[in-house]
This record gives sequence, structure tokens and C-alpha cells, in this order.
Amino acid sequence: MTASGADASATDTFQKAVAFYGAQRFDEAEALCIGILAVDPRSIAAKNLLGAIAMLRGDHTRAAELFGEAAKLAPDVAELHANRGDALQALDRPDDALKCYERALKCDPGNAEVQLKRAMALHGLEKTAAAEAALTHLLTQHPDTPDAWHARGLIRFALGRNEDALGDYDRALALSPDRVDIHAARAETLEALDRRTDARAALEKTLALAPDRDDTREQLFNLHLSETTSSPELDRLTAAVAQTTATRDTEHLIHDRATFDFRLLHDLEQTAHLIARGITFDGLREAHAALTAAFVRLGETPTGKSVSLTDAEIAAIAAARRVTIRHPVPRLPGSALNPALDWTAIEDSYFSQRTELAVIDNFLSPEALTQLRDFALLSTIWRREYTNQYIGAFAQHGFVGPLHMQIAEELQQKMPRIFAQHRLHQLWGFKYASTRAAKGIGVHADFARVNLNFWITPDEANLDPTSGGMVIYDVPAPKTWGFKEYNVDHRRIYAFLKKNRATAQTLPYRSNRAVLFNSTLFHETDTIRFKEGYENRRVNVTYLFGRGLKM
Repeated sequence: MTASGADASATDTFQKAVAFYGAQRFDEAEALCIGILAVDPRSIAAKNLLGAIAMLRGDHTRAAELFGEAAKLAPDVAELHANRGDALQALDRPDDALKCYERALKCDPGNAEVQLKRAMALHGLEKTAAAEAALTHLLTQHPDTPDAWHARGLIRFALGRNEDALGDYDRALALSPDRVDIHAARAETLEALDRRTDARAALEKTLALAPDRDDTREQLFNLHLSETTSSPELDRLTAAVAQTTATRDTEHLIHDRATFDFRLLHDLEQTAHLIARGITFDGLREAHAALTAAFVRLGETPTGKSVSLTDAEIAAIAAARRVTIRHPVPRLPGSALNPALDWTAIEDSYFSQRTELAVIDNFLSPEALTQLRDFALLSTIWRREYTNQYIGAFAQHGFVGPLHMQIAEELQQKMPRIFAQHRLHQLWGFKYASTRAAKGIGVHADFARVNLNFWITPDEANLDPTSGGMVIYDVPAPKTWGFKEYNVDHRRIYAFLKKNRATAQTLPYRSNRAVLFNSTLFHETDTIRFKEGYENRRVNVTYLFGRGLKM
């Protein structure tokens, strides 16, 4: 075969590989590219396509290597440097990615797509001013780029320049009116500007464009939640999101063919409790029998490990997990909060503390406490699993009802100096294992401004009255920290607390005790030693009001 014939053959083979790639037949495309490289190890096109396949498979290390090899062979091709930058971004190497994008722009200075990637890399490195300047420069050259308007809006929103961000989103939507992500970002900005009617309309527009977009449905739910009033719309959204959560929970069970041992025990205890209380639904008893069989087979105290299930057990448990019970908690005709308390004195106590903290005993009225207790015991909404052997339920997943809203409303009425300026942003409950749990929630701060945490399990369940509550430190999280830093990175938090000579205040568990504090203060669950048994599980309820730290 002549050299030109060989070139033609290689070209034909590569075109077939591209066709396979376009048809998502990646194995066949990969095999053809490997064949090309066996004949011509310097084939830039084959290396680039193999890199693209590796990216789609999530093998970003291999993708970076292939794009890098191609870029060395063709150092003046901007696309290759940009592709390598994308792989390095996926590997969380933003500094190296930025260098690749800048190298690409030396090859092709007017490339709008690469300019945008460079700007977002700068933003990821918290070089916000440089990122905004880069996007402004891009928009002077390419004003018809909706992604650039959107990106600059995101940066300006992060800087608190909400009106400027809104203007950028509007320019982006003028160019691309059906972009769901831009409508969602615009809604968040409108909410921050307290233009709540406009925010609701923007979210409804987003859902009209993308009816299955669960995060937008949750965003709309949170907007209604912050009004602290019950409404048919809030209940409808709660039911929809709760059912989506139940479906995902069931899908995970079927996919994993296993469940955590502490979740297994909780569900076993809850199904027994429901049956004993005369509450039933199709498949409940079958699920209880399957859970019992699996727990007997476990044969040991739960330690947080995964338990494999049989086909029959999976089918029975999955049928029950698809059902969502939200036990009714109607609004009370009287006060949900204890009317005998001096709420003005509690406000004074809160502000008299340098750290803004108050402990409120006998927080709820007896009727409210009883209703919330039944809600926690009988509702099948406990689906969020945590490695420290506790499970959670958030408002948008079903942990909400008229009584919850009444409590939030009364807090704002009775303690306006603390709550009147802060909207309700989140509400959840956590339910813990008993003596099996080494500890509950690790040290963290919350994004909000005011945190209300209260406990609803009877005191006689607590085996150690000196513990079981929470520990609060008198040093707040730095305002410059991001969510992962102040909420997840425990090692860094403890180092920060030690460096700043933080003092810990331990608040023992008491039923119907509320702890009210500045959400930016670091806090954690104290040691838990509660009796065995479903009704003895420690349950806490948390409300978050206002904004205090970066999300």
C-alpha cells in the first residue's frame, strides 16, 4: 500500500471511530483508536478522541495524560490544551487547569469558550475580581454568549451584588429564554432581593420547562417554607418531594441489595411500633417479617456496616419503603410554645451572652410536645442515613406540617428581636441509635444566623442525665470559610478551635429543652447513652433562621 493509501485508510478508520463515538459505542471507538496508535503512535486525533472517551467514563487521570500527550505533539492547537484543562478541573487541580486554559488562549486569544473556562477556573480559585474582569472582557468581545452572562451573574451573586447579578441573568435569558439553569439562578437572586412573588414566578417557569427538576421543586418548597405559614401549595410540594425521596430510597435498596445495619434496626423497630399502634398499610407486616429475618441473620449489635439481603427481603422491604406516612400534626388552637414562659426575659438572656445563647426548658406546650413525639414515631420519612448511626428527615422530604409552621410563627412573634428579621430556611429532625451509637453529629457550624435545637424524647430514656445533649464552643466559624470547611472538615475545625482557645459549654439532655444560639458557633452532639428500644431513641428537632455563613 502506498503512503497516501495508508493515510487514507487511517483517515477512514478514524472517521469510523468518530461515528462510533457519536453513537455512544465507546468500546468500538476506543478499539479503533488503539489500532490507529499501534500503526502511528503520534496520531494526535486518536489520542484526543481516546481522551474524550476517558472523560466520559470518568477516568480523568487517563484523559489528562492523553490530552497532554496530544498537546505536546501539537502545542499550537488550543483545543488540546483546553481539553487537558477540563480533565485537570475534574481532578480538582484548578491551578494546573488554569495554566492549560491560558496556554490555549495564547494559541487562540479570541476563543470565547476557553475564555469562559479560564474565568470559571479563576472563580474556583477564589480570584473573584480577576474572574469577573475576565468575563467582562469576554462579553465586550462576544456579547451574544449567554453562558458568559450567566457565569458573571453567578459571581456577582456570590459577591452579594444581587441587582447586578439579576441584570446579567436577564441578558442571558434574552439570548437563551429556555435555559432552565439560568431561570433557577435568577429565582435565587430574586429571593435574596426579597422579591418573593417574582422568585416564585421564576421557579414556576423553571418547573414548566423542566417538570422533573427536583432541586427546583425543593427551591420552590423552601420559598414557601420561609413564609412560616401552612398552605395547600406547601403541602402539595412536600408530598411530591417526599414521594420522590421515597422512590430514590427504594431504588438505592434495590441497586445495593443491602441496607445499613442501624437503618435495618430502626425500620424493624418502627414497623413493630406501627403495627402495635394499629397503623397499617399493604405490605407492612411482610416488610416487618423480612426485616426480622435479616436482623436475626445479622446476629450482632449494629456497628454501621452494610447487611446483604435476599431477593424476597428486598421485595418486601422495598414495597414498604415506597410508602410515605406523614402523621398529621395540625395547628393547635392555643399556643404551641409554652405560654407560661417569659419570652422577653429569654430574649434578654440571649443577647446578654457574648456568644448569643439561651437555654429554654419546658419549651413547648404539653399538647405540642405530644403531637411532635407522635409525628416522629409514626411518620415513615426517616430516610437520610449517617455513618455515626443516626438517620434524618428534612422539611422538604416530609418533616413538616402545620404545627411546625405554628412553632416558627410563634417564635417570630414572641421573640421579635431575635427572629423577626430572619426567615425560616430549614427544618429537620434526627433520630439516633441508643447505646449502640458512639456519638451523634460531629463538630460543625450551620449556614444560618439563628439555630434552634430542641429534644422530644422523655427524660427516662436517657441513661446519663449529665450528658446526651450538645456541646457549643464560644468561637464562631470564620466568615471566609466555605460550607465544607465549617460543616464537614472536623480536623480543621478542631485545630481552629484549639488555636483560638475556644471554651466548650456542655448542655445536658432534657426532654422539651431548647437551645437557642448563633448558628455560626461550632457545636456537636454530646455522648449519647439512651435505653434500647424504639420509643427511647433520642430525637432532636432543628430550625435554622436567616443567613450567617457562605453556602
